[in-house]
Order: sequence, then C-alpha cells, then structure tokens
Amino acid sequence: REEDGDESKDVLSMVIDMIRGKRSALLQVDKEKVFKMRKKWMSKVQTISYENTNPLLMIKAYGSYMYDEKNNKYLDTRNNVCHVGHSEKNVARAVADQVAILNTNTRYLHPNVTALA
Repeated sequence: REEDGDESKDVLSMVIDMIRGKRSALLQVDKEKVFKMRKKWMSKVQTISYENTNPLLMIKAYGSYMYDEKNNKYLDTRNNVCHVGHSEKNVARAVADQVAILNTNTRYLHPNVTALA
C-alpha cells in the first residue's frame, strides 16, 4: 500500500524473506509497526488477546509452546482447529510450510496476517 510508505515496505519485505526461508527476518520485527498496521488494515472483529495491555507478538512455536519476539515461552491453550477443510493438497502444503515456522491465529500479532490484510 503506497500510502503506508516505508513502514509497510519494511514489514512486507520481512514477510517475503520469511516465506523464502529466512527465518532470521522474524527477529527484526518491530512489534509496534505490526500492531499499527494490523489496526489499520484488519477488521476490528478479529480481536487481539491482551490488546488493552500488551499484545503478544508470536514468532515461533514448538510442541505445545509459543515464543514471542523476546523468546519468552508461553503454553498455547488458545488456538483453534483449522477451518479450511481436510486433505486439500495445496492447503496442506501451505499449512505444513507455515507450521514449521509458527502456528497461531489472529489473536496475536504476526506480520504474515497483517501483510495479507
């Protein structure tokens, strides 16, 4: 989005790097930029957990745990099951690629969700 200038270019470039397998790009995420872009581009009905205090920016997950940008560990007790159907090859491949990095939803900040908005 041209009107968002360099800020959105930074986040979109980082998302492209992540898609290309450069996971270190997540370590350079600016939480405030992602939060600002999400509030601007995404529907307000998609709530963010802890928005009124300090929303969580999740960057990776292993097993039952998710990790924020400061590598704090959280037991994941909130994510829902997939709502896209079962056994669709393209979806399964895309989900497998993303799950290898992080499996979350729109309750937390993440640049992929914001970029898609």
